Amino acid sequence: MLTHNYAIDPKSMMFALLGTQTHANLEHGMEEGDLGEQRLDDGVSTGAFDFYSPENGGTLFDYKTYSSYVVGKYLGIKSHKVLVGHYKNGKPRYKTVYTQGNARLDFDLAVQMNDYRMKIEKCLKLPVSHMVCEMIVRDGGTYMATSRGVTERAYLIEVGKISDRWMERYMKKKSESLIKALDSKTVPPPCKSHECWGGNKCEKFCPVNKWCDAYNGGK
Repeated sequence: MLTHNYAIDPKSMMFALLGTQTHANLEHGMEEGDLGEQRLDDGVSTGAFDFYSPENGGTLFDYKTYSSYVVGKYLGIKSHKVLVGHYKNGKPRYKTVYTQGNARLDFDLAVQMNDYRMKIEKCLKLPVSHMVCEMIVRDGGTYMATSRGVTERAYLIEVGKISDRWMERYMKKKSESLIKALDSKTVPPPCKSHECWGGNKCEKFCPVNKWCDAYNGGK
């Protein structure tokens, strides 16, 4: 994306525009001591966090707009058939109930929020005791969402801390790989399967995959 001119389909960016507008609206509710949309540079990479509140020892918030399918997956929602009686003909009558397991966030979100956490602690000298993702359900309130057990229009999910040492090594490696690729004008080695969503990110969400040796080499 840094070395090629490319085009995108405006229709594919509708939900991204929705997310941008959501961030802009949330900024109007900031109180004294709150921070939002600040871009920080820790010497390795830059990043702009969504919202920071000094309450509860310092809380970092990130806002994401997801489909009910993704939200249900992250929440660990599963459906079960429960016997509730019998019809007049004697056949059993069931209803579907939903249970929520442990929240399982994706790798990208966990790394992103921990990177922001470390940047705030290093650059702004502020504590971050909690990280919370507010997941806004894109199709919340629809039949499709409720059929998946997603009954709320938004969820607050705590994000766990990743080791600072691991984060530093990971971000530094990514930064060095990018700089080396730009200097040598060669595509860096492909990332791991969980980083590219099993190739789904490359296939559906990368506007420059036609120039990528790793992507086209697997075709």
